[in-house]
Amino acid sequence: MPPPYTGGCRCGAVRYEFKSEPLTFDTCHCTDCRITSASAFGISVWAKAEDFTLTGQPHSSQLIGESGRTKTSLFCADCATRVCSQPAPGNPVVVIRGGTLDEPNDFPPIAHTWTKSALT
Repeated sequence: MPPPYTGGCRCGAVRYEFKSEPLTFDTCHCTDCRITSASAFGISVWAKAEDFTLTGQPHSSQLIGESGRTKTSLFCADCATRVCSQPAPGNPVVVIRGGTLDEPNDFPPIAHTWTKSALT
């Protein structure tokens, strides 16, 4: 399906749209993605920040990832769904949580990352 692509949190209070093809999409096995998804991995869809629009009033939190870099996570204050993150302040890329896409089957993961942290 061609862009735009849309998604949002579980309750619908935070929504987004991105107007270009993703840069990549992967299955991430880092500790942060595992904890955030409450599963064995997280699915990440990487998009250009300039093509990404977010609506609603998300809350944010900053954390240090396994890479040692700071990233800002945006999540819904009402349902606590983590919608996206920016790997570093000012980074031109937004990392969208794959499970928040309206049509998640549009982006089957093409790679596995942080596999040293994967559950065995």
